[in-house]
Amino acid sequence: MFGTITKISSTTIEACGLRPSIGDIIKIVSLHGDKSELGMITEVNRNTFFISPFGFIEGFKIGDKVFINEQGMMIPVGEALLGRVVDPFIRPKDGKGAINALAFSPIMKAPLDAMKRGLITEPFHVGVRTIDALLTCGKGQKMGIFAGSGVGKSTLMGMIVKGSEASIKVVALIGERGREVPEFIEKNLGIL
Repeated sequence: MFGTITKISSTTIEACGLRPSIGDIIKIVSLHGDKSELGMITEVNRNTFFISPFGFIEGFKIGDKVFINEQGMMIPVGEALLGRVVDPFIRPKDGKGAINALAFSPIMKAPLDAMKRGLITEPFHVGVRTIDALLTCGKGQKMGIFAGSGVGKSTLMGMIVKGSEASIKVVALIGERGREVPEFIEKNLGIL
């Protein structure tokens, strides 16, 4: 079963021929098979539905096909990801080859029930004396670092990553320019 693209704008794709629901993951494939992209259903009408693509839609045309990904969006998880640099879809960006994961997990899951979450009762040492002494963090706590440009957010984050007690550290650079990713890894973490 596949649907067909009927309209394309700069941010959405309209298609028909399937019966999707909101949140379904769609694979968009050009008729020539030389280009494909993933997207999510964001609106459903009587005969049509709208797809919000996750990447660039340049090159797709009216008449190209769309397929529902029955498994949803699955990403690799496990020890194969340790030490790797990946994009939001867990595609490697570090030139170290494919990620040979043994397990996969859906990217969209229901959140934990509020009453089943543990309390934050145990301190978490981030390895920065000022924070540990005056702004003590707890295991399981979320912490935001907000400041203007050039103030030292990346330097502070690098200090926390290198100095904290956690055995596994995951760093997500959200909203950073592409050139800042290798700079952070090499300059602030001292890796590569």
